[in-house]
Amino acid sequence: SFSYAPPTLETQVEAMKLLLEVEGFSHLDVMGVSYGGFLCFGLASRFPDIFEKAIIVDSPGPFFSEEDIKALLSRFKASSPEDIFVPETPAQVQGLLDLALYKDRRVPGFILKDMKKQLFSNYQQAQRGLLRDLPTHRGLGQDVRLSVQKPLVIWGSHDEVFPLETGQKLAAALDADWAVIPETAHAPMQEQPAEFNKVLQAYLG
Repeated sequence: SFSYAPPTLETQVEAMKLLLEVEGFSHLDVMGVSYGGFLCFGLASRFPDIFEKAIIVDSPGPFFSEEDIKALLSRFKASSPEDIFVPETPAQVQGLLDLALYKDRRVPGFILKDMKKQLFSNYQQAQRGLLRDLPTHRGLGQDVRLSVQKPLVIWGSHDEVFPLETGQKLAAALDADWAVIPETAHAPMQEQPAEFNKVLQAYLG
């Protein structure tokens, strides 16, 4: 009988590596946003020769401590990360959008219902599993500096999910280029696309 692979970061890394092999990529530039940043760290750790350049956006990777997790849960009065990032109601979808955006972005109720149905209803178990798995990979990717000579770390100036100080700590640990996008939160590429693309293009050359 058919069964899915377990919802873990390791599964995501293996799937991405297989996809790259099938498509014939051996070297590439990569950008990881939030959870995608964890995936970048995982790929760089397992396959250190694959990246030419790497951009990490609002994602602390292995440099997010147990104390940081406790502080995150305290800020949002939650018992687990899944309770914050896997909404079960349309109102909680709006709450997730409020986290991602610096400016107030109210969304009509019917759109929130559709987002809940399309993005979360069919995948809640897997999404929760991925979030439960993340803390077990805190040491993953510490050698990313070996595979990418000079990464770029980009952060939203008002990110409440991963505060600016976390990004600064990550950039310093990686000896990375560092850019802050003003008046943005956890989705700087959406709120300030022109400024974000300017930073990205300067780095990529």
